[in-house]
Amino acid sequence: GFNWAVDFAGGTELEVRYAKPIATDVLRDALAKSGIEDPSLQAVGEDGKHFIVRFEGSNIAGAEGSAEEGKASAAANSIRDNVVKLTSDYQPDVLRVEYVGPAIGKELRKQGILSLLWAILGIALYVALRFDMRFTPGALLKMTQDVFCVLAFYLFFQRSFDLTTVASLLTIVGYSVNDVIVIYDRIRENIQAHPARQLRENINIALNETLSRSINTSVASMVSLFGIFFFGTSQILNFAFAMVVGILSATITSTFLATSAVLWSDKFQKKRGMAPGVAVTK
Repeated sequence: GFNWAVDFAGGTELEVRYAKPIATDVLRDALAKSGIEDPSLQAVGEDGKHFIVRFEGSNIAGAEGSAEEGKASAAANSIRDNVVKLTSDYQPDVLRVEYVGPAIGKELRKQGILSLLWAILGIALYVALRFDMRFTPGALLKMTQDVFCVLAFYLFFQRSFDLTTVASLLTIVGYSVNDVIVIYDRIRENIQAHPARQLRENINIALNETLSRSINTSVASMVSLFGIFFFGTSQILNFAFAMVVGILSATITSTFLATSAVLWSDKFQKKRGMAPGVAVTK
């Protein structure tokens, strides 16, 4: 399954950077002596100096009543101090300590999913009103595909899934529809200017007219992410990785999937005797 961060799974997340490389066994031993059973260690980078430690409140051995958020938070701070003391030879620098209760984590997960679904449905409704019903299935399909591509990336590489990821998914949905709206708008203009042409021809011409724009926009967006890769922290890196995957997916689906879906939708409507709506002019 997904590698849920503390934001959604609940528990404590400790991010620490060392001046000297430290073996994971040494860090695990320090955590065990601090009362942590079965922690999750994630190395950031390849130098063995930067780690993210996650553990649930129930994993705090001997912390009686740690299920209560106040006591669990105090226990987490105590563990931080112990880890710093036990690994002082490596000059630790604790970057952050975050605690989220299980109930809050579950609610955040639910709200994150709902916000994403409402965003997709709202944009699909906008496309239906702005153009006509032939264009809506393509936009809905491509946004869903882009989201699933990013989710598959997180699932396969077991990247930490946190609130930053939800923000990146919402950003990708917006980027995705912005990309396809330009193509749809050109298709609509071609339909209005050349109604005698077949829809397939109007779509192909629109793609040729907008392809360079789509590629240039994608490249410019990718270049803007380079600074995050070089200077970003572990959390913002998650955002950058998701954006790269989402931009690549959005560019491909806008060109191939969304436009093909317009043809499928047009054929579907004609088979059932449904007259396609008139494309709305500006």
